[in-house]
Amino acid sequence: MNDKQLDALLAQLPTEQQPKRDLWPDIEEQLVDPTVEVTPAEKRRWLAVAALALLTFSSWNFMFKPSDDPDIEIVINIERTAAEQIVANFSLQKNALLKTIAAVGLDISPWQTELILMDSAEQEIQKALTLQPDNQKLLSMLRDLNNKQIQLLNTLIRFTA
Repeated sequence: MNDKQLDALLAQLPTEQQPKRDLWPDIEEQLVDPTVEVTPAEKRRWLAVAALALLTFSSWNFMFKPSDDPDIEIVINIERTAAEQIVANFSLQKNALLKTIAAVGLDISPWQTELILMDSAEQEIQKALTLQPDNQKLLSMLRDLNNKQIQLLNTLIRFTA
């Protein structure tokens, strides 16, 4: 039997088939068990679960309220371009690492030239992204460069500590 013959046979079949008898009484009988009663303890348990869910959802706004400290707040705004989001998140990470370096008192002057070169490369990529904000290659380059800067700072902290 080839595909055309099978399609012809399938086209002859009815698209809908009704049951020979009404099935709802049997289904309802299986769903509703008249011998099962809900005890007051079970009612209280369900009420407690509902109250907890209500409390959780109502306090969601307070738990995830943005911090007033801009150094620890990661903001992703729908109105921002992808490049702006990448730069904002990178800046937060970089500032946190630089604060750690300053707090520990690490001397990173031998690596200062490398960091300055990476910063200037980042600025050039950002300039290009202002002209082509949806250019995926430029966005990828910006992400890679930012990741390399973060890796360098982490390495400096790890090896000079």
